[in-house]
Amino acid sequence: MPTVISNANSKGGVAKTTSSVNLGHELASRGKKVLIIDGDSQRSATKNLGVEPRPGQPTVYAVLTEPAQGIARAVVTYTGTARYPVQYPAGGRLDLIPGAKQITEAPAAFDKSRDRQPMPTFNHVLPYVITNFCGEYDYVLIDPSPSQDRVNLAIIYAADAIIAPVAAEPMAMDGVQELLETLQEINAARDGLRLTGQTKLAGLLIAKVYPDQMKLVATLQAALDSAHIPHFGATYIPYTTAGWESTGERIPIAMYQPDDAAAQAYRVIAQSL
Repeated sequence: MPTVISNANSKGGVAKTTSSVNLGHELASRGKKVLIIDGDSQRSATKNLGVEPRPGQPTVYAVLTEPAQGIARAVVTYTGTARYPVQYPAGGRLDLIPGAKQITEAPAAFDKSRDRQPMPTFNHVLPYVITNFCGEYDYVLIDPSPSQDRVNLAIIYAADAIIAPVAAEPMAMDGVQELLETLQEINAARDGLRLTGQTKLAGLLIAKVYPDQMKLVATLQAALDSAHIPHFGATYIPYTTAGWESTGERIPIAMYQPDDAAAQAYRVIAQSL
């Protein structure tokens, strides 16, 4: 079965989508088969990769509300852009299930059709889909929205591990504590739902770091060490010109500028995974 990872944080603008896209690219560059599931109503990962589903093509909404039909109808293989084509090494592939604006309506739609669904609750949908239709992938990366709604909770239930991007700011630890409490609650509820496994925290990822924030980064890393909260050591994601320019080009940072500091940081994290 694939390793399932979600970049989660209830706060927006902390590089969740950037991390999903760039880690997906780095893993595919290592010959891995990677699937990104865009779980954000703003379709951030879909836009970031410049993917525009053809008219009538199923999206993540169809997968979540009609899971028994599988994912093949919704999957798009990423090939880069006309200006920046990508070809991954033998075996490597980056696929995407495009996002949908109406994804927040998926739990209610599932509830209305529960009597004909192959699983008892919406929290079982993603584990069912991954178990039955994602066996060819090495990694499934799920990109959530910033909110704590039913879709995001279902994503956490499906994840083997959470990477939590955080901004280098004094209040960052508050959001971390909320995430840890959510993980504890979800793992405690698994037995009642008959969902196996546990969702662990792979690590806090300090992201969007400006040059004048290095003292704050060191303070945050020390606080994480003192609280025995896992993080990626000295690795952090700097805010770079190539980082935001690559988003405008609809490509991962390493395709735009391979030696960029942010691209190198994502390379280190992908290697650690």
